[in-house]
Amino acid sequence: MTRHEIAALLPEILREADRPASPFRALLEAMAGLADPVDREIDGLDVQIDPRRCRDRMLGMLLGWLDLGPVAAAVARHVRDPALRDARLRRLALAAPALLPRRGTQAGLRDMLAAASGLEALQLCESRPGDGPGLRPFHVVIEYPRPESPVRALIREVAELEKPAFVSFEIVEFSATEDREEGT
Repeated sequence: MTRHEIAALLPEILREADRPASPFRALLEAMAGLADPVDREIDGLDVQIDPRRCRDRMLGMLLGWLDLGPVAAAVARHVRDPALRDARLRRLALAAPALLPRRGTQAGLRDMLAAASGLEALQLCESRPGDGPGLRPFHVVIEYPRPESPVRALIREVAELEKPAFVSFEIVEFSATEDREEGT
């Protein structure tokens, strides 16, 4: 805010006191100087809340505002590389408008797991061929290809956070040896 903008907010009687070399002019200049940092922050507010452009340290708070704080914390705990972690958090924040309305659905869980883990080939199904007769009600199998870095613990934690309470799950990697991990 400039001195002129501040003076325009004041009553006419005070504006008349704004003369060169007057104490009132010095006061207005000081007020304008104090307002400059605030104005710069307000002008840059869009940068601070845009997941593409915000500072890395702002991502956790932004995801908390989107009700994805626990998922962001899980990503932060399990992804050690700061650049990869921040890229996943940004991806999660950018995907939030599509993810949040589908929370509690199979597609929503799949997309949340894909955004958090970075695995696009991740699949969810209600049963697997050869599991025996019939389907287990309210049970989901999370299948993913064996990645270069371990993500099983992250997938398990995010699945526990995002699945409906009555759903159980197991995690299976696409590989010759199939390790299964049961979840409730």
